[in-house]
Amino acid sequence: DFVFTAEVLTPDREASLAFRMQDRDNGYLLILIPTGVELDAKLVTGAANNFYMNFLVDLDCVKNEDITTMTIADIRVNRRIIVWIPGAGALQPDGYTRYSVASIDAQWLIVGSPTLGMGANPSGPATALGLTGFPNACIVDGVSSDGGLPRNLNVPACVTGAALPTTASASCGVGHKGALILLGDSNNTAAKTYNVKRVKIKDRVIVFR
Repeated sequence: DFVFTAEVLTPDREASLAFRMQDRDNGYLLILIPTGVELDAKLVTGAANNFYMNFLVDLDCVKNEDITTMTIADIRVNRRIIVWIPGAGALQPDGYTRYSVASIDAQWLIVGSPTLGMGANPSGPATALGLTGFPNACIVDGVSSDGGLPRNLNVPACVTGAALPTTASASCGVGHKGALILLGDSNNTAAKTYNVKRVKIKDRVIVFR
């Protein structure tokens, strides 16, 4: 028996810890991959379905988009909505369920095209997170103008009552937080209530009281 403690860090990707065989095949005995996102939640009322998270991801993290001069197609080049569809989760002693995901887990979808090798929302199928070609990608607060997220009702041309074409102005979007917890969608409007106690994204943990 032994205890092994390690603190590992990389500047642009997840860090993993591997125990390898000492032979010519150099196989793995064990590999530990850190969880990218964790969420502790408990259903209070309604049916336990269609609970997911949206992340507004800027692929280069430069955040220089001018929504007044860009279309939805223009802003989608660098700013994308990544959707996490949680798995079953693990019940915690306090009655909350902990849902967790890593980048390699097949629980991710992406809104719109190109799909970057990921499953297209909402049809899927869910895939691993397809951002390996974007080492500088980051979660941002801002406007996505996409995916059914908040619309700018102060601009008459944006108030259509239908999905916007990609040729519409990016200013049709309203700024929102980079991480959103969603309990339904256009086809699932039944009321439900969740309590959320804890959120972890990489090494940042937020606890709600």
